[in-house]
Amino acid sequence: MAAATLAIALWTGAAAFAGDVDDLLRTLVRPAPDEIPFVEVRFSPLLDTPVVASGTLEYLASGRLARHVVDPYREDTSIDGEQVVLSREGERERQFSLRRVPELRGLLSSFSAILSGDAAALGETFEMSLSREVPAGRWTLQLAPRDASLRKRLGDIEVHGGEGTVSCIVMGPQPDSASFTVLGRLPGELPGRLTFPALQEFCTRTP
Repeated sequence: MAAATLAIALWTGAAAFAGDVDDLLRTLVRPAPDEIPFVEVRFSPLLDTPVVASGTLEYLASGRLARHVVDPYREDTSIDGEQVVLSREGERERQFSLRRVPELRGLLSSFSAILSGDAAALGETFEMSLSREVPAGRWTLQLAPRDASLRKRLGDIEVHGGEGTVSCIVMGPQPDSASFTVLGRLPGELPGRLTFPALQEFCTRTP
């Protein structure tokens, strides 16, 4: 566990804990429609270097999102509830349910619930724990899937942020298969070497 994480002060007590999460989410609510740039760094045990994709995430309403990848390929993903429409340049449009892709479902459901300030929706799917680093103003919201099979496939989700913003969403049960979605940043603003430790430090130290 990183030294920065060890320094974080933790709250205890279920009632106070829930209140802390509610208070945090109220500071993160964004009016729809809204759009934010993202960079996704995905590790795979089959690859020597991570796969990097960048574009924008568009928050349309609670449960409605769009993900537009512009580099290194062009791909548009529209999510409305459980239904997904995927369009990739040069390929036929595909439609499917989020139930088929638990990793994407976990990321998007948590992202949608956070931006709409819906702590109840988060609590239905995840066990939540919140930590803060004082006085830096940074925080980490850890989301553990309540469903055992989903938790085995997805692992915990760590949402990092500060000053009323979400900066990173980290997913994956193991470092060699984790993914980092960095919000509000361009590819050139990430660490020079895209290793798991470098990105983990970047996410826990960047507002």
